[in-house]
Amino acid sequence: MTALRDQRPPVPQALRARVAVACAAKAVTAQITGYARPDRISLTVAREVTAQVVLTPLPDARTRADIQREMITLLAGRAAEEVIVGSVSGRSGGDAASDLARATRLAIAAELSFGHGTGLIWCSADAEPATLFARHRGLRDRTARRLDAAYARACDLVRTHHTLIAVLASDLLVDGIVESEALRDVMEVAAPESDGGGGGGGGDDTAGFWPRM
Repeated sequence: MTALRDQRPPVPQALRARVAVACAAKAVTAQITGYARPDRISLTVAREVTAQVVLTPLPDARTRADIQREMITLLAGRAAEEVIVGSVSGRSGGDAASDLARATRLAIAAELSFGHGTGLIWCSADAEPATLFARHRGLRDRTARRLDAAYARACDLVRTHHTLIAVLASDLLVDGIVESEALRDVMEVAAPESDGGGGGGGGDDTAGFWPRM
């Protein structure tokens, strides 16, 4: 068994770099949008490469802008793969705990449970998305548009802050973990934005994100 373990192929450096970039982008975007405080990011390489981003969400009122910020952060890893790596893997999706699944459920809950939909009727958003799409006419299209808008914004932020993301990803590849004070030192220039498109300053100009239908 030991011999078999020793014969496992190593994790390619390109895959390590891809995961590190996605991890760093999520931390940077959380800071830039004002959604959360990044506390730790880590990269573990064993039979495969896994990453962890520890965020402390900042208190919010679940306004449209608050929900938008969280969705942008959830989609930032995928955005970084597309913008920086040049291709998108399936790592942002997968099971129900994935970033893509969480962003989808958040967009659905905003419409059905948080009162940001077309009416004031409350509905549970706990069922599977496919079930909810079948029950609520137009919900799938509205959810898709909000996801697309959040993803576009995430891509814009990655393009703007790609140098910072690259520096943080490089530190992560070398050290395997970047924590608290070191993380804040790297991102001290990344002050939260103040516009309604994703900042922490309280604007709520989200007309493009929440289209009237």
